[in-house]
Amino acid sequence: MDILIAEDERDIAIMCQIILERRGHRVIITGDGEECLKAYILSRDKGDKNSKAYDVLILDYRMPKMDGLQVARLIAQMNPLQRVIIITAYNAEVIENVVKLDQLTTNILQKPFSTTQLLELVEGKRY
Repeated sequence: MDILIAEDERDIAIMCQIILERRGHRVIITGDGEECLKAYILSRDKGDKNSKAYDVLILDYRMPKMDGLQVARLIAQMNPLQRVIIITAYNAEVIENVVKLDQLTTNILQKPFSTTQLLELVEGKRY
């Protein structure tokens, strides 16, 4: 799978990258919402407009410049079927309600999370 991660906490981003790459996935890391959106648009521009730029996006809920929910909303306008996982240390129930209102193809992963939880969501076992 091709995976784009937007996470401003470098240790968390690297941990996710290591876990996912050990499973054979290709991972790109960005440090904030704006950088993630630019990487997503650049990737889409290189391929077929109807194809997915990434199999899944992993977005931190709170980041500098643009938060994960803002990024998810903008990407949903470009590709409403894009899979998104929002990771957060905040109350997941509150965020789930916001996501449901926007009808995004989104899952929530509460911090701290285990390797198993991450892999189950990314690889679709709980999707």
